[in-house]
Amino acid sequence: MRWRIGRELESAVAAKRRVQIALVRLTVRSGLLVAAGGPTAGMISPPVAALAAGVTRAMFLTKAKIALLVLLVFGILAGCGGWIHRALAAPRDETRTEPNLME
Repeated sequence: MRWRIGRELESAVAAKRRVQIALVRLTVRSGLLVAAGGPTAGMISPPVAALAAGVTRAMFLTKAKIALLVLLVFGILAGCGGWIHRALAAPRDETRTEPNLME
């Protein structure tokens, strides 16, 4: 009895490994086809393809927003730095006279 349970367990583990290997192969093949821009008809269902397209679009938009934010911050910092440099580098009028309040 004990040996039979062990053999059944081994066969179940082996079957699970075969399924995992087949799933990995199918996933890699599908991923390579999508990356190469090849047709995926019949390999994945239309809802999964729509979901993947939506996720890809969302990731692109997120990256674009981050890049735009970085450029905006850099532009603001560069503008402020230029303004401060211009203000500090401007020649100062050392011959200031006090206004005549009696006139």
